[in-house]
Amino acid sequence: MSKGLTAIPRRFFQACSILLFLLMFLLLFFYISERRNKAFNDPKGKIETVADYLRQMGNPQRIFSAVKDGEAYVLVYGERKGRASGPPAYLFTTDGFLFDWCPDIGDTPFIHGRFYLDHVQIIEEIPLTSITRK
Repeated sequence: MSKGLTAIPRRFFQACSILLFLLMFLLLFFYISERRNKAFNDPKGKIETVADYLRQMGNPQRIFSAVKDGEAYVLVYGERKGRASGPPAYLFTTDGFLFDWCPDIGDTPFIHGRFYLDHVQIIEEIPLTSITRK
């Protein structure tokens, strides 16, 4: 009779071990996926201007002229990758230089702590056809 009693805890332990392993595997997968997505979208060392963005990242999803505290900017939404809840956002000055960026506007609507994207007033959408590659 004791053999039957030890078999149940052993099976339970094995099932819990398998579930724990699967959970850890999924967490590791999501962590790696997020790091890869952020590294792909990170402009550091490869994007300094709008022209660099177009060469490195391809066509953006949307482009807007925007204003924050009286300063004019160009707001570019990149392509949403992987499990990101929103696209990356790149903020350029009106002369075309990268001001700042946000890896995922769905989870982190900050432009690196300088201000919320929600507080940026979008003036108008710029048609993608008006953007030229250099």
